[in-house]
Amino acid sequence: MDIDTVETCWAIFQRYIKSSDESHAVGHLVSELIDAGIKDEDLSRLAAIDEIFAEAVKEHSNTDEDEYWYDNDEGSWE
Repeated sequence: MDIDTVETCWAIFQRYIKSSDESHAVGHLVSELIDAGIKDEDLSRLAAIDEIFAEAVKEHSNTDEDEYWYDNDEGSWE
């Protein structure tokens, strides 16, 4: 993944996103990138972009995937 492009895009988007919404926006982006299979070394580079990215990476990489497991037989979240 090209983290330099993510960083460039973030610099542009920061001009248009209210500072109060930055954390939520970055958290959503990081979550999507993790779901897409971002490599660990790219995740580390992503966290180095700034404090907001570092916190989002920390928050999203600590979630337990089993926590979101869906039991199709039972039709419920376990």
